[in-house]
Amino acid sequence: MMVSFFLGLTMALLTGDQLEKFGAERLVPTVISIAFTRELGPLLTGIVLAARIGAAYTAELGTMQVSEEVEAIEAMGIGPLRFLVAPRLVAIASLMPCLSVLSVVAALIGSALISWSALNLVPGAYFDAVLTSLIVSDIVTGLFKAMFFGLLIGLIACYQGLTIIGGAEGVGKATTDSVVISITTVIGFDTLFNVILTKITG
Repeated sequence: MMVSFFLGLTMALLTGDQLEKFGAERLVPTVISIAFTRELGPLLTGIVLAARIGAAYTAELGTMQVSEEVEAIEAMGIGPLRFLVAPRLVAIASLMPCLSVLSVVAALIGSALISWSALNLVPGAYFDAVLTSLIVSDIVTGLFKAMFFGLLIGLIACYQGLTIIGGAEGVGKATTDSVVISITTVIGFDTLFNVILTKITG
């Protein structure tokens, strides 16, 4: 929320400064709301969760793999995918849309504050413009992206954790790899989504 708040504030300040030259500063709420709902909300949330939750998943499962706890679970006749991976995937896929919504709200609050102080756009008018500019497809697209990014992060993190080789050093390397691969994959799929959506809607 802090990352989104400050980024929303910065974006509103920069876009408002440019749009003010053309007398179009009233478009700031539209730009910020659509940008964060469709794009930056899910993307920022995905990056933060890849670094926080993805790393935790990899370290937890990696430690279990190194200490042979995964083998013990298999020996008891319990599938590690069902017992260790599935709950984590459900958790992060369910969590991502909720956190993405909080991210968007924080960004809108930050941009509303800077618009009020720097662009003389009162909060009431700001949020009216936000509600007017957003359509259902923007919200659905953002929530779908967030859920999909959550699944990607969970799958990558769990895979990295369960395929660790080399003890404690392997856990550290796999955790780093998990974060880097997750962030890169999320950004790549986000770009792919945007290309596809542009072709469909354009």
